[in-house]
Amino acid sequence: TVQWNQEISMCHQDRQYRRNTDQLLDYSAAADLLKMPRPTLRRLVAMRRIPHVRLGPRSVRFRIDALLAWLDEHAVAVVPSAGVDDDA
Repeated sequence: TVQWNQEISMCHQDRQYRRNTDQLLDYSAAADLLKMPRPTLRRLVAMRRIPHVRLGPRSVRFRIDALLAWLDEHAVAVVPSAGVDDDA
């Protein structure tokens, strides 16, 4: 019974997380999530370099899951340096 309750709780938390990632953010909230200035985010939208939803001519929103996927796609992989002495 305890395990069953834990599984139900985990399913509820997973559903809650998915519901939160479908939420639409405005410029301020998206800029806060991405830790970038709003003008930079506006420039990325104007250049169509970041996923967004246009609800009207001046209304732009961002899906959390799309922003997180965009961050993952733009992550720079660490490449180990060859022949560099760490003690130098």
